[in-house]
Amino acid sequence: MLVNGESETGVTLHRMVNRADAGDIVAQQAVAIGADDAALTLHRKLCAAATELLSRALPAILAGTTDERPQDHSQATYVGRRTPEDGRLDWELPAQTLHNLVRAVSDPWPGAFGYAGANKFIVWKSRVRHDLPAAKPGTVLSIAPLIVACQDGALEIVTGQTERGVYMQGAQLAQALGLVSGAVISSKPVVAIKRRTRVLILGVNGFIGNHLTERLLQDDNYEIYGLDIGSDAISRFLDCPRFHFVEGDISIHSEWIEYHIKKCDVVLPLVAIATPIEYTRNPLRVFELDFEEN
Repeated sequence: MLVNGESETGVTLHRMVNRADAGDIVAQQAVAIGADDAALTLHRKLCAAATELLSRALPAILAGTTDERPQDHSQATYVGRRTPEDGRLDWELPAQTLHNLVRAVSDPWPGAFGYAGANKFIVWKSRVRHDLPAAKPGTVLSIAPLIVACQDGALEIVTGQTERGVYMQGAQLAQALGLVSGAVISSKPVVAIKRRTRVLILGVNGFIGNHLTERLLQDDNYEIYGLDIGSDAISRFLDCPRFHFVEGDISIHSEWIEYHIKKCDVVLPLVAIATPIEYTRNPLRVFELDFEEN
């Protein structure tokens, strides 16, 4: 009812039969849905109406004098099981539609939700705004108050919370999420693609550089930049898109080296570090060499 923007609902007393909710109607009472009603306030209205209806109908039920009528089953509708997805805010929809959703799934339900980047937030109370210029759906038009553009109009987030936070005003929520005017929020989490670790290996064609490159390229989390005077040992890596090789002497490619030292996360200066025989004789000693000297 709330999610559809309806203005009236009601409570019904009916006979229990084998088929669910199919018995004759004993008594009914309409309940008005106010513009500010949400799930909890409407629930309380319905509870009060049901209590009043039962108190009026109970004497006739006990006396067996109720004026009952059959239901029109052609007008019956069914509501499916609620899922978490039902609370997702799609900013491509009109502001009024989203406002109705917020009202329908607010406390005691889990609430309507959206995402600022990868951070989930919940909207507990909202307001429709038509006094701001149109913008791309999901665009933050203001942070105090917090207003987000929709397909038709804008939605002011009056109260809400971060996923593990506390209830707060919209402006506080904007601050907690790090929002600024012009930022774009979404209905699904936006996860940044993790950048690969960049490794610079000077002397990549050597015994250690060659085998270290092989090991690192087996893991998709690394990108290798290598330099050496030859490529016979590493020729099998040259076609790998994550292996970037420059052939030449370090004295000639000093600018390239300087640039990649700044660009890369890990720098391994293995130039002339050791021959295979030296490494096998004393593997720890090779890492004590004076790289400046070599």
